[in-house]
Amino acid sequence: MARAPLTPDPAAMAAARTALADPDNAGGATDTARPLRLRAWRNRLTADDEGIQIRLGTDNRWHPYTREDGGATAEWWPCAPATADAVAALVAARTAATRRR
Repeated sequence: MARAPLTPDPAAMAAARTALADPDNAGGATDTARPLRLRAWRNRLTADDEGIQIRLGTDNRWHPYTREDGGATAEWWPCAPATADAVAALVAARTAATRRR
């Protein structure tokens, strides 16, 4: 799990953001119905409007999380296995968030 924030390699974060923003990405992380808006903070990429987050761990894998809504006390919980692919992690988080609704 990637619970603690850390300062990742900027190149790794940039590569992930580029892959996630690519509309031609075969992973399906973006589509025209739901444009992806990511907020970056340290090792975390968060789509606040979807309640999902992926975190780059010290193991260089992306850990998908979903938010358990609780207003100001919202908590993030792991929702799928970690993967080396940021797009796959985001898709897993989206899938888990959809199942919770």
